Amino acid sequence: MFRQRSRSKRIVHATASGIAITAGILIVVLPQLIVNDRAGHGYRLAANRWRNIEWGIRKPVESDSPQLRDFNWAAARREYFVPGYFVPGCLVQREKLSRDRTLRFISSMPLTMLVNRQLKKFSSLIFKRKSAFESSLGHWQRWGNSPPLWISALEHPARCMWYILLVLALIGFFLFGWRNPGWGFLSLFTIYYILALLDIPATLRFAIQLVPTLCIFAAAAVSWGVDLIRRSIVSRTVYHATNTTTSA
Repeated sequence: MFRQRSRSKRIVHATASGIAITAGILIVVLPQLIVNDRAGHGYRLAANRWRNIEWGIRKPVESDSPQLRDFNWAAARREYFVPGYFVPGCLVQREKLSRDRTLRFISSMPLTMLVNRQLKKFSSLIFKRKSAFESSLGHWQRWGNSPPLWISALEHPARCMWYILLVLALIGFFLFGWRNPGWGFLSLFTIYYILALLDIPATLRFAIQLVPTLCIFAAAAVSWGVDLIRRSIVSRTVYHATNTTTSA
């Protein structure tokens, strides 16, 4: 009887939690879906989804041939920031054109070549591309033609901290990624988001959602390292105390 009641309570609590989470998501997501549908984009969150995918896939890399460099990046930015740049007043048509151009571009090359291009852009985005903070340090409109030396020097600590975060997050992922269902869910989200980011490795702001998960894995790695050092110190202390007692 007690076990049945306990099981019933767990089911009720799990159902209530699921309803609460679903309601919270709908409160945030549903208005955006309705607005996009009224604008002609259908029930989807991103009204410029194919525009972003086109940015990420058609943007050229250094090893591209001249035929693959036909994507005018400056014009694409103008089209994005000035609605209807090529198709006046018609964002839906602009999205359709982006979809057609992207699919035509994808079908024109082997899958291995496409994946290789996206991996190069993703690697450049994560390891080479300057963040908004780093770019602002040398922005001439803010500091003039020659920013103060101490301002420019901040770029190196920021880059070092980013690399340290990546290394610690990787260690934490391998140590704790599949330890329990909670860590497993976080790992699956991280892997899924990285795979999704391969479609649009165009700007660092698309990778912002990865930073909290990287911080969690990095914190787990640091905690593991501190515990390891602490256990080592305790074991050495116990060992020396035991030897001292035995000698006495």
